[in-house]
Amino acid sequence: MTISPSERIGLVDTNILVYRADQDSTFHLPSVNLISRGLRGDISLCIAPQNLTEFYAVMTNPKRVTNPIASVDARVEIGRYFQSQNIRKIYQTADLMPKLLELIDKYPPTRQQIFDLQLIATMLVNDITRIYTFNVKHFQSYQEIEVIVPESPELLP
Repeated sequence: MTISPSERIGLVDTNILVYRADQDSTFHLPSVNLISRGLRGDISLCIAPQNLTEFYAVMTNPKRVTNPIASVDARVEIGRYFQSQNIRKIYQTADLMPKLLELIDKYPPTRQQIFDLQLIATMLVNDITRIYTFNVKHFQSYQEIEVIVPESPELLP
């Protein structure tokens, strides 16, 4: 995948992957639209291993979703994202821990917020500053990133 320097790439948050897989969600169609556009290469998206492992953990747990999927189906879905030539994969680098510690000092997390900070640190060490999510409140206080809520499919070109 070739991304022009002027084109902004955005990380897909785990909730979008979950809503794409959950046909009963009110966020299903906007999630399908966003991911489909990324898989086709119409927009620049990226994903981190943390998103894929969180997706697996959520979608296979009947306590977390109404319609869980089988482990084998979650594995297939993860493989689809991982194999996509049009969705960039970003990884933790040697710079992650210094960046994470910097973010912890700036935004002291409570409990589960550490995982959001880890994802943000992964984004930043990969020069990603945009995230697509429906969990705006999880990310809105972080000045380093731009939070985008996917629109309804009928609103997108």
